[in-house]
Amino acid sequence: MKRILAKSILALAAGVGAFTFPTTAQADHIDRYREFRREDPRRVWVEPVYQERTSQVWVEAVYRCENVPVFVNEYFETKCERVFVEPVYEVREVVRYERGRRVCVRERVCVRPGGWQNVERKVCVPAHYRHEERQVLVTPGHYETKCDRVCVREGYWQTVETERPRFERERLSIGFDIRGRF
Repeated sequence: MKRILAKSILALAAGVGAFTFPTTAQADHIDRYREFRREDPRRVWVEPVYQERTSQVWVEAVYRCENVPVFVNEYFETKCERVFVEPVYEVREVVRYERGRRVCVRERVCVRPGGWQNVERKVCVPAHYRHEERQVLVTPGHYETKCDRVCVREGYWQTVETERPRFERERLSIGFDIRGRF
């Protein structure tokens, strides 16, 4: 009895196991499905493209101001001043005839009227040093080659679909030979 029970359990397990494995038709269907199935799309960053461009640029001349002492010889300078000149009065004897008689009278008379006059005078300026500002050329104007990096195409995200690698599977078949065991 134990033997029959063991054989029947074994047969039952083999039968259940046979039904759990896919049949050949089912296995082909699964492989064909996997063959056409693709992996989820991936996002890939495409780097931007840059180009180096050169151009000629004019650079202005650079000057520097310097204080330079300059020797000045002695010279005479004419200075003009405006001066008020007082009027000049004098007492003079004036002869007049009044009622047929000669009369000498002393009167105050303006000889020269007063007013503003320009008076020029020469002044000696001694020898001395004078500081002058001069512009000194540091670098002359010239053309300079300028190299710029210009973005030709900006970077962007690109969606790429990739296929899974297909592996050839060997078919698995399980069979039980129960002849002669019962």
